[in-house]
Amino acid sequence: PTSASPFITMRFSNLAVKALALLALSSAFSGPNGNGSGIVLAQAADDVASTMVPPEGAEKYAFEAEVHRMMDIVVNSLYQNKDVFLRELISNASDALDKFRYLALTEPDTYKGEEEIPLQVKIQYDADEHTLTIRDTGVGMTHDEMVENLGTVARSGTTKFIQSLKESGNDDSAMSQIGQFGVGFYSTFLVADRVTVASKNPRDDAQYVWESENASSSFVVYPDPRGNTLGRGTEITLHLKEDSLEYADPNRLRELAQHYSEFVMHPISLRTTSTMEVEIEDEEEEATPETTEEAKETKGDDGDDEIEIGDDESETEEKPKKTKEVTTHSWDVLNTNQAIWTREKEDISDDEYQAFWQVL
Repeated sequence: PTSASPFITMRFSNLAVKALALLALSSAFSGPNGNGSGIVLAQAADDVASTMVPPEGAEKYAFEAEVHRMMDIVVNSLYQNKDVFLRELISNASDALDKFRYLALTEPDTYKGEEEIPLQVKIQYDADEHTLTIRDTGVGMTHDEMVENLGTVARSGTTKFIQSLKESGNDDSAMSQIGQFGVGFYSTFLVADRVTVASKNPRDDAQYVWESENASSSFVVYPDPRGNTLGRGTEITLHLKEDSLEYADPNRLRELAQHYSEFVMHPISLRTTSTMEVEIEDEEEEATPETTEEAKETKGDDGDDEIEIGDDESETEEKPKKTKEVTTHSWDVLNTNQAIWTREKEDISDDEYQAFWQVL
C-alpha cells in the first residue's frame, strides 16, 4: 500500500546545485580508499566530542558512502524549509501502519493484535529536554531491518534519488520530492543533533534501538535497555538543535501536524501539557493550650474553680486557602476530517478539492 500522505513539491536552492557539482568532484578525486570528500568530512566530524553514549556491547556500523553523500546533500542544501521533516515522518508512520494492516490480512498468525494496539500515530514533545518524539503502532523493524534500512545498504531508492539530483539541469527543473525515493527519514537531521529510533517487530523477540548523530559517518544498534515498551511499532526521538527548538512548541507542532496529516486515514494525536492551580486542604495544626482553648479552667486564689469562657460572638479569622500547581497531559486528535478519496464525490465541495490540490 502507498502512503496516504501527499508529497509537496519544493525547489532546490542554488546551493543544492553547487552541492551536486561538489559531489561530482569528490567522486573524481577520491582518496586511496575510494572515499570522496563527503566521507572525509564525516570522518572528521566523528573526531569531535560526542554526546551519544551507547550501552556496552552496542554494535557499530558505518554508513555506506552513497547513503552518507545523500545525507550531506539533504542536511546542507536540499531543503529551503526545515518543516518537511515532520511531513516525512508522518508519511513513513502512515506507511508502516498500512503495511501492518496488509500483513495482518496475509500473515495473520504472525501479525496480529490490532485490537489490543490500535493503528495510530502519536506526537510528543518535551520542552525541557528539547526532544520531539513521533511514535507509530505500525509493522516496526527487526534488528536486521534497522541495520539495512537505516544506513548500511545503498537502497535502490537512495540510488535513484542521487541520480535524480545529478540529472537536474537548473533551479527551475530541479524539484525535491524526497519522499518518493524512500529516504525521507534522513531529513530528521535538518533539525536534530541526534536521532534515536526504537522499534519492535512481531517477528523479533526483542525491541532494538538505532542511534546516530548529525554529520556522523556511523551509527549504533543495541537491544533497548527499557525492554519492550512499544508492544509493536517504531518510536523516533529527535534531540533538537538549538536553532530548532520551535519544534518543541505545542502551537507550532499543532499547525504543522494538522497540515501534513489532513489526508492521512489513521488518527494522529498530539500530547499537550497544561498547568492549573488547585486548592489543597490545610493540615491539621497541632493542638496547643495557647491557641486552641476558647474556654479554659483556672484555679482561683481562694481555691475555688474559676471558669473563663471565650466570647461566643467572636468570629474566627478566615485563613487564605492554599493552592498548588498541577500539571496535566492529554491527547488531541489532529486529523478528524475523513480522507478526501474515501468519500463520495457528491459530498466533496469545490473548496475541499482546491485545498487538496494545493497540498499536492
